[in-house]
Amino acid sequence: MGLVGIMAAKKDASANETSILGICLLLLAQCFTGSQFIAEEKLFSGYTLDPLYVIGFEGFWGCCVFAILLPIFQQIECTGQLCHGGKLEDSLQAIKDFQNNPILIAQSLTNIITIAGFNVTGVMITKNASAA
Repeated sequence: MGLVGIMAAKKDASANETSILGICLLLLAQCFTGSQFIAEEKLFSGYTLDPLYVIGFEGFWGCCVFAILLPIFQQIECTGQLCHGGKLEDSLQAIKDFQNNPILIAQSLTNIITIAGFNVTGVMITKNASAA
């Protein structure tokens, strides 16, 4: 994201603001993830937990939270860049997009596997060494 943002900003002056926002969001996400690993190290320091167990529970709670939030987001009407068909979230359109573009399914599964690998690796490193 960072390199692409810089390259796009050099070609198109209007892409500069978007590139800066993207880079800032990327850095913020890295700080958040680092803080999460350090918090996990402090919270779980007295326990011996399997990293896959920890990641599984994180995923479970994430699914629970979004099972509650997704129907709410589908009822919120909005206009702007974050809107999909006049709603904050449009799951029916997402399902149609998956049906019409099977490559999206492969990309989504790849994304899930990549994020799971990143999280498992982070927790294993935290368990065996240190988050810092």
